[in-house]
Amino acid sequence: YVQYVKEFSGMEVKNFGFPGGAITDLGKHPKGQIYDCVTSLTDGKQEADLITLEVVPNEEGELGDKFDNTRSTFCGCLNQCIRFLQENTNAQIVVLCSVPTKIEPSEQRSYYERAIAVEEVCKINRVYCLNSQNGLGYARIKNNDKYTIDNIHQTDLGGYNYAKYIWSNLKNIPLWFTEIPE
Repeated sequence: YVQYVKEFSGMEVKNFGFPGGAITDLGKHPKGQIYDCVTSLTDGKQEADLITLEVVPNEEGELGDKFDNTRSTFCGCLNQCIRFLQENTNAQIVVLCSVPTKIEPSEQRSYYERAIAVEEVCKINRVYCLNSQNGLGYARIKNNDKYTIDNIHQTDLGGYNYAKYIWSNLKNIPLWFTEIPE
């Protein structure tokens, strides 16, 4: 979907995503690569106007609560990432929850609990959150390879639809200004 967001927006895009990446380094499959990338200032993010942070699909470990600020929970890691960006950049920050999986929601509770927690953490930190209204819901994708290749990754058509949703929101989010423009 990233190439379509770039196409629709005309923005310069720097994609620092990691396949299988996560902000947490918890659980059976330690990762933390995205956390490390977000909390580093070596990639030019201090000059960015907009930073999007996609989370949820590969996160493991304890959920925590929206007030947690430690590396020992998902919510704590997300709070730390958002606050680092707020303290160290002038970029507008938008958090994206990845699209859901083809697994029945009642069997994939941790995904949905994390997605709900993301909204709460974003509210506390006063950043934008693009989460549930993207149209790629479980019932649409569960038996349909038209929109997802596997359990979660979009086809070109699914990515196009997801990008349309993202851009329809991003274009209405104002940049963060550090002074009144002339």
